[in-house]
Amino acid sequence: MRQIVLFITVAFAFSLSANAQFTVNGEQTILIAKEAEDIPAVLQGIQYKKYLTKDYKSAQVDDLKDQAFLRYNIYEDQMEFIKGNQIYYLKKDVGRIVRFTNNQKYEVFEVDGNLNFLLVHTEGKKVLVTKQIVKYVDALEPNSGYDRGRPADYKRKKDEFYLATEKGLTKLPRNKKNFFKVFGSKSSTIKAFMKKNKLSYKKLPDLKKVVQHFDSL
Repeated sequence: MRQIVLFITVAFAFSLSANAQFTVNGEQTILIAKEAEDIPAVLQGIQYKKYLTKDYKSAQVDDLKDQAFLRYNIYEDQMEFIKGNQIYYLKKDVGRIVRFTNNQKYEVFEVDGNLNFLLVHTEGKKVLVTKQIVKYVDALEPNSGYDRGRPADYKRKKDEFYLATEKGLTKLPRNKKNFFKVFGSKSSTIKAFMKKNKLSYKKLPDLKKVVQHFDSL
């Protein structure tokens, strides 16, 4: 018996009947039940910091017509769906797409051997994506009566930028010299384009323009 239980017949959107079934690529394996966990009392009040949003948001998965209500758990890198008292994870398959109604698009890519939901910023054969990160920070006990210490926390870290092409993912370096190497034979063209338009290699709006230009070459 599999250790991971596949949730096959579910009401995937709140507006659907309890007997609704979903198939993706011919297989009814779209949701995975999350195992129960005991959350320490000191961490219960900060669980919301793991998430992109506090609430579940309407979204479309792949080419399914019905809407689902999901929220992105950045810390665990999971798209969560809830029914009753049970939480389910949206199964990760390379190329799976989640589009929220605010036009945020997430797609599953392989990053360092792991499947991750990455936020997609541009369209085309060469696209800019980011890996959003939340890290757990241990509590720091006070060293003296004058030191207040700090409680445990979940903190949002800087997003990691990647260039996605037909060949796969390449992390965009934060070092300017190495940044241009990512564009291979077009590096000098990209450098000239950025200089002419006074674009930064660290700012998201500028990086979107750079990748869109690279895709047009």
